[in-house]
Amino acid sequence: MSDILGSLQNLVRTVKDYIGDEQGCVFQCPKGLKPYENKSHVKSSNGCGSFGFKLESHIQIKEMTKCCDEHDYCYDTCNKSKEKCDDKFKKCLADICKNIKGHLSKEAYEGCHHGVDMIYAATVALGCKPYRDAQAKACICLKRHSEL
Repeated sequence: MSDILGSLQNLVRTVKDYIGDEQGCVFQCPKGLKPYENKSHVKSSNGCGSFGFKLESHIQIKEMTKCCDEHDYCYDTCNKSKEKCDDKFKKCLADICKNIKGHLSKEAYEGCHHGVDMIYAATVALGCKPYRDAQAKACICLKRHSEL
């Protein structure tokens, strides 16, 4: 019975890692410390994907990869809000649909926006762990900025 309970607790912890907890998805330093920019950190991007799935391998839109890169760089910047990064990402993707509207049928244009909504929903729902992991690399937790 304790094995089952332990497994359930691990599952709940894993789910909370990806979706956030009661406070939402924020990066926090240990008590008494504050996050400051890690000057030696180099921002990075894995393109459009997570969990081993690469969206750009299914959808060949160069502009989409640019949006994904900018989103990853935003997560990878100390003290950036996940919500602001995600909203900027959604706008970037929606702008792609607007820019190609004249080349699409009405149905394809609507499909483009539905695709944006799905990608955004997945990012909001499952992006907490990637966000916190990126913040942990981009920030240094210190008592005071003068310790840098």
